[in-house]
Amino acid sequence: MTRRDRRWLELALISLIAVLLLWQISGVYQRLLLQAQIQALQLQADSFRQSLRAAHTLWRLQVKPGLTMTYDSVDLQFTASGWPRDAQDRPRVQAGGAGNARRCHRLWQGLMQYQSTSARLWRVQGREVSGGICRYFAEAGEESRGYFDYDQISGEVTLVLPDGDTT
Repeated sequence: MTRRDRRWLELALISLIAVLLLWQISGVYQRLLLQAQIQALQLQADSFRQSLRAAHTLWRLQVKPGLTMTYDSVDLQFTASGWPRDAQDRPRVQAGGAGNARRCHRLWQGLMQYQSTSARLWRVQGREVSGGICRYFAEAGEESRGYFDYDQISGEVTLVLPDGDTT
């Protein structure tokens, strides 16, 4: 084997090692990114759940609970069981058109307007998937990365992770 052939072989081996290292690093990065997305989704679901519970508690503390009340300067509409179902348009709540998707989105904005910066910046898509259930996920078409459902009748928030686990 000539000296030139050895150099080509060394270069090929170094290139192969570099490609394998990059492939390994890429896999680690993808796993860490998925874990970060799952944690962000869990935090958003927990934050939304806390806001729902606070609004429900205030509704229950009213002497004659009605179907509409003001919560953190937002007029919320409630179901007969006392769980928020819509937020009326106010200066801090973005106006929206009719429809269940807009109602879910207005509810998100109304309840989350005073939450942490990450909650306000989280680009949420909300839509009604069946009677009284709003589904929230990070971006359009990204339900495969996990989402959470809010049942307006029971007040339950169910988190569905990318691997299909629910909490």
